[in-house]
Amino acid sequence: MLKHTFTLLGTAAGLAALSNAASACSKTTPCTLDDGDYYIAMPAPSDTPPPVIVYIHGYGGSPQGALENERMMGPFLERGYAVVAPQGLAFPGRTVTGWSFHPDYEKRRDEVSFIQDVLEDAVSRHELDPERTILTGFSIGGSMASTCLPGARSVFSLCALGRQLLARASRRLRGAGAAFAHPWVARWHCAS
Repeated sequence: MLKHTFTLLGTAAGLAALSNAASACSKTTPCTLDDGDYYIAMPAPSDTPPPVIVYIHGYGGSPQGALENERMMGPFLERGYAVVAPQGLAFPGRTVTGWSFHPDYEKRRDEVSFIQDVLEDAVSRHELDPERTILTGFSIGGSMASTCLPGARSVFSLCALGRQLLARASRRLRGAGAAFAHPWVARWHCAS
């Protein structure tokens, strides 16, 4: 009887440890899915689930580098957004990362499905607001975001493409009301 009690307690402790490990991902520790990883920076705790920005890094970039960029990510976290940053795949024979959606490169995973899986997992794991979501990216990550549009219009509330858009999107979508009543896409081409 005592042996079974310890076995049961050991199993419960093991499951609790797995659960804590699964939810312990952050901006420095990856959240792992079958097809890849993502990182997340959470805003200060609130009474309501935070809205979410999925930010796709550029060629050679990293989610950790993007999330550590206080000038870029700080205003979103201060406004209560969670920022989710998926990890691109390393190119064979190279140390840089990117996205395998480009027609000139070998397709090593379905990137649109991966981005949707990242959002679904982040919403579930971190209790984010699935009705207030922004998809954006930098450089080839911005191109990746536009590639996601046809398959993700029902998933994301807004796709912000172009320089300075994140700030505009954040100001426009600050409230949970009418700005999220209808999904829409903002596309600006901003000269340098």
